[in-house]
Amino acid sequence: GAGGALLPLGTLPEHIDGLPLRVVHPDAAHPLLERLGAQPADDAALLADPAVRAEVEAADGDLELARAVAELVRSSGAGVDRHPWLIGLALPVAGGGTQPAGDLLWPGGAMAALVDPDAGFSVLDPPGWLDRDTALSLGVADRPVLLHFSDVVLDGELDRDGASGDGTPAELDGLAEWVESIADAVPVGVPLIVSELVAIRDLDAVADLPELLTVIAADRALRAAVVDPVQVGGVGVRSYAAWWLGNQPLFAGRLPRECVLAGIPDLAGLYDPAPAELDPALLAALGVRTGLASVLADADDLGDLLDRLGDADRVVSHDQVVRVHAAVAREWTGRLDEAPDPPLAARALGADGKLAAVPVGRCVLVDAPDLVTFARDRGLAVVPAPASAALVLSELLDVDLASELDPPVPAGGTRTAVPAALLTLLPDAPSTFRRHRSLRPAWRWAGGVLHATDAGLPHGLAWAAGRWELRQLLVAAASGDPEAVLAERVARDLEG
Repeated sequence: GAGGALLPLGTLPEHIDGLPLRVVHPDAAHPLLERLGAQPADDAALLADPAVRAEVEAADGDLELARAVAELVRSSGAGVDRHPWLIGLALPVAGGGTQPAGDLLWPGGAMAALVDPDAGFSVLDPPGWLDRDTALSLGVADRPVLLHFSDVVLDGELDRDGASGDGTPAELDGLAEWVESIADAVPVGVPLIVSELVAIRDLDAVADLPELLTVIAADRALRAAVVDPVQVGGVGVRSYAAWWLGNQPLFAGRLPRECVLAGIPDLAGLYDPAPAELDPALLAALGVRTGLASVLADADDLGDLLDRLGDADRVVSHDQVVRVHAAVAREWTGRLDEAPDPPLAARALGADGKLAAVPVGRCVLVDAPDLVTFARDRGLAVVPAPASAALVLSELLDVDLASELDPPVPAGGTRTAVPAALLTLLPDAPSTFRRHRSLRPAWRWAGGVLHATDAGLPHGLAWAAGRWELRQLLVAAASGDPEAVLAERVARDLEG
């Protein structure tokens, strides 16, 4: 009967008689059949008929079937990107026998040089009826192969052969781990459904991954499969290819996240430089570090960063360590309940004033400048950081604050009025101090009382008033030299 029959919309391709299709003979084709239930069908519709897929999956080395399917692929322009099941079509292998198209390499192609010899691939022996473009449309690999899936449900059962609505194929190595890695980025209650999933097939079969990156970088579609985010419930998440490649030692045995882009001074030396020949967008998609802020956002990344700061083999500058420590404290204030385990060592200033990696048990965070001498007397190395960062860093690094080590409070001293010239500049400073002829260090602010020598008074007042940045101006004012005061004021203006 006409019901369910396929009504060809043109000349039928040759050699499709063996396909399990109910196709109306061209001599019998008539518009009336459509009214009786026949379905108009072009070559793409013939290829998409479920009976063709079922026959391909059930066949065992039937080259007549392979020829018929190849003709439909060639005439319709559709291929494995729309019908992933085509990779199961058996094709002839060099040396005899057949193998699924997805396990075959085009002779002399780029993939033939990239894949691991033990990965289970064979080289296609192209029959006369199979040209290169059609073979690639069937899933034979010349360059890396892209797979396209629509409406993929990621939080359900991942069908080994599924496509639209059924899941994704098992040849995507580590797919479940990728899904787990992106789940936290999707708002609670939003279904894990990808309307369009583009993936590079057989990544786990490639032996030369650095060369694969070169191939990907030079191909717009392959590069997009890595760089372009995948939309899940309206949220852009890291692509499957970026995730998979990002977990491989791509750069001289280093993972991408162990490397940093050029021109990131806060991370220079802490991470290895990424290859300059690859573009920054591709490197960033792979997980190469692009800045300090993104590192500090994640607890695991922060733990890795702190370990690197305490790694004696890493070369960092003093100013860099101060900037990083300050940024760490800003980001992690109020987040200490999420903090990673502290590092074994921290970057600190030793007795010789040089920066070194020191076990945290021998370090101290100085939270006031008058405690430096006390810390040194205890034989502790000082972690360079702003005083405002000390409290948070002491928790993250498991390092004591200098103020917690019971520093001694000076005894004695004569209560003395602070000179008016200094109080004019700092009206919020204490009006009196305990004057000492000799004191080590030259000033101490303890228990709300300032102890200082004449030389230490300007610095002590600046700290007591919370205006540490004015200490040099107070030094100039204490000298009684108007020119020195003017010079310091101008210098501060120039600093902004």
